[in-house]
Amino acid sequence: MDLERIWQLFQAGGVVMYPLIFCSILVVAVTLERHWSYKEAESFRGGKTDFLSSLQEGRWLEPPATAGAFSKLLQDAYSWRGLEASVQLQMFENAAAAIMGRFRERLSYLETIVTLAPLLGLLGTVVGMIQSFQVLAVKTGQMQAITGGVGEALVATATGLCVAVLALLCHSWLCQRLERLAGDMEECGAALLTGSNVATGRRSRETA
Repeated sequence: MDLERIWQLFQAGGVVMYPLIFCSILVVAVTLERHWSYKEAESFRGGKTDFLSSLQEGRWLEPPATAGAFSKLLQDAYSWRGLEASVQLQMFENAAAAIMGRFRERLSYLETIVTLAPLLGLLGTVVGMIQSFQVLAVKTGQMQAITGGVGEALVATATGLCVAVLALLCHSWLCQRLERLAGDMEECGAALLTGSNVATGRRSRETA
């Protein structure tokens, strides 16, 4: 399909094709921005195994100083190890909730586009069909023009569905990565706080 035919189909879709193109660009932009944000947080995974092993063995190994909010949270939790367990837990939960809130930013755009794009496509098709049936009312006997107009009007619906499918796939992929990050955060945080409590109890016994 050459560019001229693509442009013809774009024009046949009507005015709604412009917001649909904007929605598709927004889907790509949000996906790329969230991808790099999550990738930075996932950089901690390389040292997660050593970090958890050290805690299980009763040793204190400071979290790797990698970039990202996830690593920063664990480094902060490491510095809280002298506080009471309840205080540590509250501080960790508050900090983790703030990070997850930032990670969820702009995902709502994808959710909105999943619903909005098919509606815009349907609107464009309905407008195109109305225009086609106006031809029937004014010029009888031109069935080819009418059916052709309806067929071209369906371009808007097809485009809207394609944009919605793209947004849905991107949203699902990002949510899966977000869930894995949340699981890693919870696992490392629990191990860190448990290790802190064990170490605190050990120091108390040695002092006694």
